[in-house]
Amino acid sequence: MAEILTLVGLADKANRFPVQLSGGQKQRVGIARAIANHPDVLLCDEPTSALDLETSATILALLRQINAQLGITIVLITHEMNVIKSICDRRGGDVGR
Repeated sequence: MAEILTLVGLADKANRFPVQLSGGQKQRVGIARAIANHPDVLLCDEPTSALDLETSATILALLRQINAQLGITIVLITHEMNVIKSICDRRGGDVGR
């Protein structure tokens, strides 16, 4: 579990209670729990909806890192086109398949 907490940037928060965490940190806890069993696919429903722009960017960067390092496919559901544009896999200018 320490490895996963390090990956999501929460190694120093391992003994904290949820009330002691920010919204972005709570989102990282959810991501850590979701990848703990090494899934093939990670389904993210509006992962940035309640976060400020800076925190949203760090969560999206984390999802890209998880995809690259762990090979987990990320399925992202959102109403925000900027989120899609920032995270989708592009090859030759086209969205990857």
